[in-house]
Amino acid sequence: EGLRADTTEDWKEYMLEIVGKMFAHTVYEFDTMVTMIRGEYRKPTRKREMESEQGGDDEVYSNEFILCSLNKTDHPKKALMFDYMEKEFKSYNVF
Repeated sequence: EGLRADTTEDWKEYMLEIVGKMFAHTVYEFDTMVTMIRGEYRKPTRKREMESEQGGDDEVYSNEFILCSLNKTDHPKKALMFDYMEKEFKSYNVF
C-alpha cells in the first residue's frame, strides 16, 4: 500500500505503521533509528527505432521498492576537560 500512496503524507503514515509493528514485536536494548527510502528501478528492455516515423519512448522494465534500514545510534560521551591556558573547565567531545 505504501508503494501506491499518492501523497507524501499518505506514504509517511504507511511507513510509521510499519515501524510501529517493528517495535511492537521486538524490544531493542539500544536507541535505534529507522530510515525508509522509496525508489524505482528502471531498466530499458527495448529501444525504439530512430528511423521510425512513430514517436514514443523506449520500453522500460520498472520495479518500485522500499528500502528500510534499522540502525543503532550512539550518543557521544560527555566529559569535561580542564583548559590550562584559560584556567577553566570546558566540554570535551571527541568525534
